[in-house]
Amino acid sequence: MKKKLILLLMRLLSALPLCVHHFNAHIVAWVARVVLHYRKKVVVDNIDQAFPNLDEKARRKIVKDFYLHLGQIICETIWFGGSSKKRLRKSHIMEILNPEETERLHQLGKTVILLTSHSGNWELFGGLPLCNYSDKDMPVTWDNSFVVYLRLKDKMWDEIFKQNRSYCIGNFDNMIETSKIMRHILQHLDDKNFYLMITDQWPYAKSSAHIEVEFMGRRTLSMNGGAAIAHKYGCPVSFLSFNRREGGKKYSLELKTICDDASQMSVQEIMDRYYVLLEEDIRRDPANYLWSHRRWKKYDRQKI
Repeated sequence: MKKKLILLLMRLLSALPLCVHHFNAHIVAWVARVVLHYRKKVVVDNIDQAFPNLDEKARRKIVKDFYLHLGQIICETIWFGGSSKKRLRKSHIMEILNPEETERLHQLGKTVILLTSHSGNWELFGGLPLCNYSDKDMPVTWDNSFVVYLRLKDKMWDEIFKQNRSYCIGNFDNMIETSKIMRHILQHLDDKNFYLMITDQWPYAKSSAHIEVEFMGRRTLSMNGGAAIAHKYGCPVSFLSFNRREGGKKYSLELKTICDDASQMSVQEIMDRYYVLLEEDIRRDPANYLWSHRRWKKYDRQKI
């Protein structure tokens, strides 16, 4: 009953125009930052560590802007969950800048690994096939594109988010849980699919797939499962850049290909290049990144 009530409320709110949701984002941001202090210590600490050369005033502005972006993510996610394909298309909330690169990668005849991060609004990835507004081909469809996700610990909220991510798409069921992704790729290796993998997380507690990288001037651990799969099977790897536009509202997507054949690069080289590209995006628009998750955790280097 609780889940049904939450979904009903989200559907009712989703009927509001996108511009209203962007207005509401300011309210959500203020509540999260000023009233709830939502993970504020983590946010401030992350931004202080990432931008040590900025003065205090500049770093606090990033903090404030980040909370506004967080509010936008929440409100846009609710709007997305109750939208139709027509409404999503008309909104121009996402637009890919170089759809021809997806066609080029598709023509290589292999599974394509798209590595991305917690930039922009990752909750909108279900609408990726609708974001081409050019006259160029983009062979990304709901039949060949798969979004890899981590199941939430709370079963009810996991189901709510899963339904919200696919509601407007209809029967779209191409979300693959992380524990099942390897088997799925092996079973469909010759199907020329696109696999979208958020890759900037600290490794999961039970995960043995991780690597040491440099991120924003500091060494840290990162997931590397997508790069490892691509390296093993010679798949092309591209970084999907997810940036804000139009005064901080709506998004531009751009593929920045790392390699056409990952077997010709080491996993370390792929991940190092990924983090260089990610860092360029973050420095261009610092508040567009998810700073509320710990990015640099203490670890025993001898255990790496």
